[in-house]
Amino acid sequence: MKKVLLVSPYPYSKTGRGMDVLTECFEEEDWDTNHLKFPNVFYSVNKSNSFDTKVTEFTSKKALIPYVDGFMKWFPRFLFNIMVKYQQKKASFIDFSKYDYVVLESGKPLFLLDKIPHKTKIIYRQSDSVRHVLGKNRYYIALEDKVYSRATKIIVVKDRFKNLLDSQTQKKVRVIRNGYSFPKDVNLSNPYRGDRKNAIYVGLTKLDAPTLKSICLKNDNLDVHIFGNCITPWDLKKLNKIENFYYHGFEPRDVYLSYIKYADVAIFPFKPWDAMEWVGFTSKYLNFMYFKLPVVSYLTGELSEFDGMGVLFPKDAEEFAVMVKDVIERGEKVDSKIDFHFYSHPQRKKEYKEFIKECENGD
Repeated sequence: MKKVLLVSPYPYSKTGRGMDVLTECFEEEDWDTNHLKFPNVFYSVNKSNSFDTKVTEFTSKKALIPYVDGFMKWFPRFLFNIMVKYQQKKASFIDFSKYDYVVLESGKPLFLLDKIPHKTKIIYRQSDSVRHVLGKNRYYIALEDKVYSRATKIIVVKDRFKNLLDSQTQKKVRVIRNGYSFPKDVNLSNPYRGDRKNAIYVGLTKLDAPTLKSICLKNDNLDVHIFGNCITPWDLKKLNKIENFYYHGFEPRDVYLSYIKYADVAIFPFKPWDAMEWVGFTSKYLNFMYFKLPVVSYLTGELSEFDGMGVLFPKDAEEFAVMVKDVIERGEKVDSKIDFHFYSHPQRKKEYKEFIKECENGD
């Protein structure tokens, strides 16, 4: 039996996240599957639900000082290396030599790259590009360049990111799109009370507090529900004072799907961020579109990626609140013309299992 360790900043959950689906598939393909949540800092998401699994789960020791690229992007090499070694020590109980493969998700899991012996094969699962989305520190970016070289296989979510790589690296790349995960056997009951309208966001991308405030204050018949580790603590403290704002934090899929199904509008008021041009259409939109919710979102990437989907794109916080008001007054469902079969959980698992077979065969 082959042995694999998957390293992610998030705990293993039954969701449509690429790393979660890949972990699930390794387990179903009878690999000895281990999962490490790394790093572990004060703002890390904790596992919020339990489910039957044969996956052995580890959490790195708590690091009192997190690496925050926004504040540490200026770090010279010696300071950056000190931070990396400090984080590495928190996972020193892991023996990487025991594994046939180690899967590193993009971001801080790359801090462990030098701890993995060369006899252990590496799979790089790029959820977000460090160079274009996650990092500005040159030595942080250099870790991604290094994993491109060391990795036996690389998974990216769009052809756009594959095409940025040199021709030799592209030969190692497999494009596997993200999808949505909807359990057919779950009874979704209406979690809302009364006759108020409800807006919802579920995700991990940071949200813009002034826009959320505008949506709440200019729609007094609307409750705004936010799921995910997506609001900074200082913004959350202010928003929690607003009567019709509800922050649910990180919840399992079986909880938030009920809120999605019975909501009136999906909102994506992302925090202004230069890297959003690299995001574009993502799987974050799919669960909402599956239930035919109208979607109001700040633009990410190229407008052409959203052709025919009926997404509304406001320019600022005031227009965002007005668009939300308009769609809840109309009360219409939206057919987004998405090929939901392609993005479905079984189809995503099919592609990942084909990839795992290649790993088994040494291709």
